[in-house]
Order: sequence, then structure tokens, then C-alpha cells
Amino acid sequence: MVCRTGASEASAGDTDGAGGRLNRPTRVTPGNTGRSADVPFPAVEAEDQAAPPWVESVCCVPRNFYGSHTILGLFHEAAPDLSDRGTFVELVRGYLARHQELIETWQGSSYDKRSSPSPYVDGTEVGFFSGKRNSVTHHEPPLDAWADFIYRESLWVLDRQGGG
Repeated sequence: MVCRTGASEASAGDTDGAGGRLNRPTRVTPGNTGRSADVPFPAVEAEDQAAPPWVESVCCVPRNFYGSHTILGLFHEAAPDLSDRGTFVELVRGYLARHQELIETWQGSSYDKRSSPSPYVDGTEVGFFSGKRNSVTHHEPPLDAWADFIYRESLWVLDRQGGG
């Protein structure tokens, strides 16, 4: 799984030789935050390279949520294009199809939420929880549920916090 760090997280010595900062991809594995430049990473698939950079960034939000990072900060840094729900869902669904290990991470993130109201995902069910489940949608195939949830979560976090 490749979750790239943003240029803002490159270390002072990480340059491209011309003084520019590198955006180093790193592999995130259990017990490894993926922040070390020494961690090898697999080749990025052509489909991932063709997608706008925000797709990978938004899909990796729960993997990158640790330490001093905030959910708002991660979504704001990802800067997802929320203007066209259909395009967002299609791009995110495609990325998740190639990186299905992120699905468990998103499910854990949804289950671990300590705030209400907010969007939630439970398997193929996506909705909005505010003391009870509202605006519930059941999806088939399951990837549609994850893409829908990530769209709802992005919109909720960025709009609610004034970041969108």
C-alpha cells in the first residue's frame, strides 16, 4: 500500500538536487507509520498516476491520522474536489478497488468515532448518525458504500469545520 507524504512533511535534507523538495512515497505497514524515507515502496500503478493527487490523499486519511495530525488538517491538505459527487465516487471507488487494504482502515475509523452527529459506514450501509441512523443507503457492490462514505465524510468534515 502506498500512502505518500505531502511535500510539507519532507525532511530538510530531502531535495531533488536542484533545491526543490521531494514528495517521497512510503509504504505504511502495521507498526510502521510510513514516515521513514528508508522504507521501500512498490511501483505506483498507472491508474493511480492518472488520478488527481487528492484521490490518494483522501483515501489515506485514516492511515495518516496519528500524532499531531487532525482529521480536518488531513482533509484540508488532501483538498478533494467535492464539486461533482459522481466523479469523486468513481475516482475513489477505483482507487479503493486497487488498494482494498484501506477498506478495513476506513471501517475502523468509522467504528472508532467518538462524535455525533457524523457520517458512518457499517459494511454496505452508509448513513448519518445523530442519536439514531438517518439518511441510510445500502450499497451493492460494497465498494460503492466506501466511496459514498468517504464523500460524505469529506464533505462533512470540510463544511462543518469551515475548511471547504
